[in-house]
Amino acid sequence: MILVPLFNTKKISREKMELKEDGTKSLKFDETCIGWKGIKKAIEYHQGERILVQCFSWMKKFPFSNYINATVTSFDSRGLNVYRDTHHRTVNIIHGNPIPILKPLHTKMLSMMGVDIEVGRAAIEHESFIEPMAQHIARTSIRNGIEGERIFVALPTIDVAKQIEEVLQIDCELDLSIMLDVPEKAPTPAKMKTAERDRMIRELRSKNYTHKAIAEKLGIGSTKTVQRVLKKAA
Repeated sequence: MILVPLFNTKKISREKMELKEDGTKSLKFDETCIGWKGIKKAIEYHQGERILVQCFSWMKKFPFSNYINATVTSFDSRGLNVYRDTHHRTVNIIHGNPIPILKPLHTKMLSMMGVDIEVGRAAIEHESFIEPMAQHIARTSIRNGIEGERIFVALPTIDVAKQIEEVLQIDCELDLSIMLDVPEKAPTPAKMKTAERDRMIRELRSKNYTHKAIAEKLGIGSTKTVQRVLKKAA
């Protein structure tokens, strides 16, 4: 089996996939996004060979219909056994990050159960992310145990590839030929403003301004902010 990681990052997420090359976030998922480019590379990697595509609904703005070799399946793998004789390739572009409202609920649930939070989160991620991906991949001709048939799988990251290899218990090769670097997220205007304020605080302090004088000069309501910034820089 050949595993083809798409993004050179430890974890992928919707936020990362919606970043543009300059690190700013796109207002919508479109061709300017790194995720869009990753999907395009993943599909074109297979050079017209038939592929099964597993992705989230918000990714379906991508024009999959332009690629007659691509079959976008349901997220669930049930009913996909019909492809076991015809498909040897998949594109799996999903991630394991829960929607924001679920993370604190998971933490509360695990705490009430007396389960270590990190261990519990890892188990939840496995069941909601790695296991569905492995089940989807297993609906290819790999299910028939075809000797010598090469299975090609495009998936999010190298770390995911290692987990999939462990779950499937198959020795796999890695092909890093289409892996994209994910840009650093650009700072927001508010963060840039805060960074400039902090720089000025440090500069004024180096000129022996008192905390009170710095706060007054920069229009900061409290010397506590000045103290906090200087303590962090120490």
